[in-house]
Amino acid sequence: MEQHAIPSDPSVRERLLRAAVRLFARKGYAATKVREIVDAAGVTKLVLYYYFGSKDGLFQVLMGELLANFNARVDACLQVNGTARDRIGHLCGELFDIFIAHQDIARFMHAVYTGPDQSAPPFNYDQFHQKIEAAVRALIEEGIDAGEFRSGDSTAMGLAVMGVNSMGIAIRSCHRERQFDRADLQRVLDLVFEGLLAQKP
Repeated sequence: MEQHAIPSDPSVRERLLRAAVRLFARKGYAATKVREIVDAAGVTKLVLYYYFGSKDGLFQVLMGELLANFNARVDACLQVNGTARDRIGHLCGELFDIFIAHQDIARFMHAVYTGPDQSAPPFNYDQFHQKIEAAVRALIEEGIDAGEFRSGDSTAMGLAVMGVNSMGIAIRSCHRERQFDRADLQRVLDLVFEGLLAQKP
């Protein structure tokens, strides 16, 4: 039987990825069937196999693209001008906004990361955390070298800053009735910065 070629269409590929994210977030990776993904995307199984090879292949492409986009956003934040404090604040605000804009993806990743090993194909989720930690630590070390921040353990200082982001994300994720936005995040960050400053105003 003759196999008909499937024309390459970026919009179809994107529909499959978006449908997979929504279903993975709602049902989990293991419980999501290929049929559900293709039905949600309005295509056939053959189209999914053409673009990704399998559900596992779709997952790996999805996570790889998320990581690449995330790394690019973090790297762009590091190029922003200003004091170390300003740049850390900008980075934290951007990370907070990324979560707000992509809550389905964030919840799915958290569920897979904390779930049983067999709940999804292997993927090094630590890359996301390591990227943030390295970026914040580098900015703190710049601030120390410039005399903006007091001398100290840059890793511990970075964890204090990152804890503010985690707290803000947890509030938006788990306590939806509570208002918490980027300005609130900055106010809490300012309290942490008071402890990091080399010379208080």
